[in-house]
Amino acid sequence: MVSQCNLYGFDYMSPRVCAVIHPEIGLDKQFEERASIRERFDFLIRGQISRSNQIIYKFNYERNIILFFLSGSSFIHNTEHMAKDFIRQLARLMDAQNFTYNIGVSECLQGIHTVQSSFLEAMDALQIGKKVHRDSHIFQYNEDIIYHTLSNPMSSPHLKNFYLNALKPLIEFDRQNNASLFETLHMYFKCGFSIKETSKALYIHRNTMASRLEKVKELLPYDLSDFNDSTVLLLSFYAYELLEKQN
Repeated sequence: MVSQCNLYGFDYMSPRVCAVIHPEIGLDKQFEERASIRERFDFLIRGQISRSNQIIYKFNYERNIILFFLSGSSFIHNTEHMAKDFIRQLARLMDAQNFTYNIGVSECLQGIHTVQSSFLEAMDALQIGKKVHRDSHIFQYNEDIIYHTLSNPMSSPHLKNFYLNALKPLIEFDRQNNASLFETLHMYFKCGFSIKETSKALYIHRNTMASRLEKVKELLPYDLSDFNDSTVLLLSFYAYELLEKQN
């Protein structure tokens, strides 16, 4: 994998997002017509890439078009924003051409061991999204993480990736600042989202607890008052606990 990445100049250490674009071309059309539609899809996407100043790798795989968005920045949010903006513009162009399509988009990952994971996440996002969002065409893996968790049995590495993807900002902050935000949020969930009960359990003042919670909200891209976001975080803690018990 390393040699293949180096061959294409693919910086696998940079944050990346993968998008799988699936042109929906009916089998009722003649072969020549299907080929012509695919060429028009490909031409439009190549044109959009050439007009962009972003680092984008394009591959064709079976009947899908694969895009990898790489960022020169180490900030994950920059890469995510860049990919979403490009995909949004591309979707507008495809809509204007009356193309029928679906797009699956991965989370932002980095490292050599997650290159394939990026692609698989985008494929999963495409497959799950088509089932549960019939009125949409663009499906984000992280927006349907609960469906993915329920539909796929997880091995230990997948469980670790699952909780790290959600909670890594807290883990990194704790490590760099000798803090305990991870433990605080974990206990907050265990105490039924009660600041009072969590304060008692951690033997800290309520104001300290409230201050920690504000920092958690600042660091995580999740809304603790949102049911789906809270469920993702709760499942992440379950994954963490399961791995701890296995060890």
